[in-house]
Amino acid sequence: MPADDILVIDCLGTVLSSVTERFESSYTELSDSVGGADSVRVTRAFNDELDHIVEREGDTVIITNQVGDGLVPGFDSARLFRNQLGLANDRIVDAADAAYYVVCGRLVDLTSLPRSADWPED
Repeated sequence: MPADDILVIDCLGTVLSSVTERFESSYTELSDSVGGADSVRVTRAFNDELDHIVEREGDTVIITNQVGDGLVPGFDSARLFRNQLGLANDRIVDAADAAYYVVCGRLVDLTSLPRSADWPED
């Protein structure tokens, strides 16, 4: 593929699943703990994939899942997936020229929103 072609990634969660699958032999044992060997390997491999996506010359359209709005998963592997995809979404939005969250057919421009809230003082 020429470097300046448009790339469409239909699901960033699927990319993460593919990366995680490389470590399938230990998938059920994946540890979400800081410094856990499997967690570090998945993180490093997924960040390598993100580097290629963010640094490419051509336009890129990415569709991704929203994570973190629900319950905390009970399994280490599910928490690892949620955490990695959430961090990736944050990184992708930071690098994007435009980013939208689609809710009920409406677009919310994420790049125009502040990164932190200004809380009123008591």
